[in-house]
Amino acid sequence: MSIGRDRRGSQRARATWPVQIELPSGEFVKGRVADISASGLRVTVSADIDPGTEVRVMMTLPGQRVEVVSVNGLVVRSEEDGVAIDIMSVGGPLPDRAARRVRPQLDRWEARRRSPRVQLPVMVTLRHGGGALVPAETVDLSAFGARVATGLALRAGERIDILLPDGETEALALHAVVWEVDERGVALVFANASPAQFERITRLVTALLEEPA
Repeated sequence: MSIGRDRRGSQRARATWPVQIELPSGEFVKGRVADISASGLRVTVSADIDPGTEVRVMMTLPGQRVEVVSVNGLVVRSEEDGVAIDIMSVGGPLPDRAARRVRPQLDRWEARRRSPRVQLPVMVTLRHGGGALVPAETVDLSAFGARVATGLALRAGERIDILLPDGETEALALHAVVWEVDERGVALVFANASPAQFERITRLVTALLEEPA
């Protein structure tokens, strides 16, 4: 269920900061940030919080000096695994202290977003949790990630391996993190790719882009 403005198109950074959400009743709910942007955040919580609820969010920023940042927000979407909170409509942009932590990740997100992307079906193989190999098909592909159509039941934050056929003797094997799951498929962000792996995936994307339509 959702309400109000949906800012899912904003730049978002993955985070795992502990949070406490204060409800209008004064009750506190513990959770953890799943991802965050300058205008809002998605929080994993076990409690049901209805869209339209105004809340106060206290985030613990890790580091040598632990800081707690408090922002007001409006719950705009409620799902099985948590809630999306818009802070622009209630409390203004992300406080500077938290924004400084998030900005480098948002810059990397922007580089990924602007990278060339192939919107072609490519047969790939997925391996989840060390289990069996499962065939899948890309919806789109870039040097930084892919969106795939698969029958696997995946959730944001899970880790998965993807094997991409790039013309070499062995398929290119990459570690990935599930960024989001929606009606378009599963969005994966490639994680900890070595320079050699990044060069291979870049060559593959370039070759696919040059294929005649």
